[in-house]
Amino acid sequence: LCFAESLEQISAISSKLGKDAEAEKYFRLALPLLEKYGSARQLSVTYNNRGNTLIHQNKPTEAIPYIKKARDYFHEKDLYLEEGKTINNLAEAYRQSGKTDSAIALFNTCLQFNESHHLQESMINNYHGLHQCYIDKGKYKLALKNYVKHIELRDSLIGAEVKEKIARLETSFNVKEKELRLEKTKVKMITNRRQLERLIYVI
Repeated sequence: LCFAESLEQISAISSKLGKDAEAEKYFRLALPLLEKYGSARQLSVTYNNRGNTLIHQNKPTEAIPYIKKARDYFHEKDLYLEEGKTINNLAEAYRQSGKTDSAIALFNTCLQFNESHHLQESMINNYHGLHQCYIDKGKYKLALKNYVKHIELRDSLIGAEVKEKIARLETSFNVKEKELRLEKTKVKMITNRRQLERLIYVI
């Protein structure tokens, strides 16, 4: 099983490096092993990864069946984050294959799904997908509207993340400052004790 997972990872990496033939070869080696020995979740992740690889290779129609398999499993298991991502991937595959109206419907479905489950990071991708769909249809006002939402939500999450990091750093700094003060106090106590000991010795 570990061997099969390694083959699948090599396939994904090869695809990112633009080595499509190698990516295909390693995926074809990994798939039967994962189908035979892997868990349903592992196989679904593999299907979704494969779908993404095919999208990046400009093969959206080939990607759709794989992404649908992954989406159906994640839906069955109530894995909301994963399901939301696969719906978004499926919408993007429809967009790239020229089925823009289907893509818009699916992006909107995905947007409502992610909003109901408070998955704001995934909503960023939904707005971006809608922005691209409306550009494809020449509806530039709607494209701009969704692009603004994409930017606003992205920036608000980045702002919240930055604030959280600052708060963690301040907490860490305060803890270290207290530790430093404590160490200084200990050193001072030791120094005073030694001075007292020397004084007693002299007396």
